[in-house]
Amino acid sequence: MSWVPVPLGLGIYLFFKDKKMLMQFSATYLFANLLGFCIYYMYPAAPPWYFAKYGTAELFNIQGSAAQLVRFDQLIGYPLFTNMYTKNSNVFAAVPSLHAAYPVITWYYARKKGLKWASILIFLDIIGIWFAAVYSFHHYVIDVILGFLCAVTAIYIFEKWIMKSGFSNILDDYLNFVRK
Repeated sequence: MSWVPVPLGLGIYLFFKDKKMLMQFSATYLFANLLGFCIYYMYPAAPPWYFAKYGTAELFNIQGSAAQLVRFDQLIGYPLFTNMYTKNSNVFAAVPSLHAAYPVITWYYARKKGLKWASILIFLDIIGIWFAAVYSFHHYVIDVILGFLCAVTAIYIFEKWIMKSGFSNILDDYLNFVRK
């Protein structure tokens, strides 16, 4: 679950310390999401739990599954992951793993900001999230690798192309507008 609060924590920190970097971080995050969603619909891929439960049958109107995360639900006595994953609108969205991509983007911007200890903790979080994504039966290792590549691609395109195409000026204008 740390793939939500860790980026949010960095975002809050950047809100108070470096609003321009917050805008870059947010835009890169958005770009990675859009890239991931495009890939989901161009290459719909089922997660391991789907194949274990349904085999190769193409069933498009089924609910998502908490898979092995149901064990955590049983441990705490509350269907936390079951409630989240049964509301999943697209069970064929395993490739790329955006759970694997998000912490990479967070780590990159923490490093870029010079937050040494945060970078180390986020790196450890990355390892944990990647392990959990595979162990919980939600992703294959290749999904995680492709999630990493999605993050790196989003960062590269945003930093090297989009920011150099004049988007940086748009961010500056927006920040000046907001500060007034």
